[in-house]
Amino acid sequence: MSRIDYFELGRDYYSQGQYQDATACFIRSILEDYCNASRAWLGSCYEYGLGFEKDLVLAKDLYATCYNHLGHYEVNNQFGIWVTERLNTLKDIVECDCSSKFIDGIGNACCESHNKYNCR
Repeated sequence: MSRIDYFELGRDYYSQGQYQDATACFIRSILEDYCNASRAWLGSCYEYGLGFEKDLVLAKDLYATCYNHLGHYEVNNQFGIWVTERLNTLKDIVECDCSSKFIDGIGNACCESHNKYNCR
């Protein structure tokens, strides 16, 4: 399966309330080939505690990483606007210290400056 297939399957599980399966698909999508949309949906899972314990710092980190990879057109489309709204909602949440937010399977959520998926 491709990253798009895993992403679509994850969205299907998410819409059915099967959050454990959804998050596994989103993580797999990220591992197959960097998938920005999967990071945002995974952020939503962390923001609302769906499939994971609620973690607003990690949610913000995932949204911010996604936003930083949006192109000019994407920032202004429905998806980009949604990501921006999520970031604005979490604007008062402390930023990641770049070493404490490790996701099993993909590494640190925000460490694009260190390398693609792992940190320190």
